[in-house]
Amino acid sequence: MKNVFLFCATALLFTLSSGCVKNVVNPDGCNAALFNDEVNPALTAWQEAASAYSNDPTPANCAAYKDSGLAWLDAIRAYENCTVLYTASWREAVDEAKADLEAELCN
Repeated sequence: MKNVFLFCATALLFTLSSGCVKNVVNPDGCNAALFNDEVNPALTAWQEAASAYSNDPTPANCAAYKDSGLAWLDAIRAYENCTVLYTASWREAVDEAKADLEAELCN
């Protein structure tokens, strides 16, 4: 969970810092405006699910937390052609975070 939190915090900082970029389509898949439009809603949904699960740790809230977290990571993975953002260490962090979420038991 610590790795997931660190990954989320890093991604949130990156997302917030790229929020004022003009909507320019880059040939290598690094359109920051589209990144914000696609990734921020998924991150917000995950944060809301995490809050709900924290306040009421039911199996349903756990499943929602896992599903929204995986959806956010899938949204990030869609930018794997962005060589500026999606480095080998970024790919490793996404894979590790997905593995952590998938291993979370919702009993």
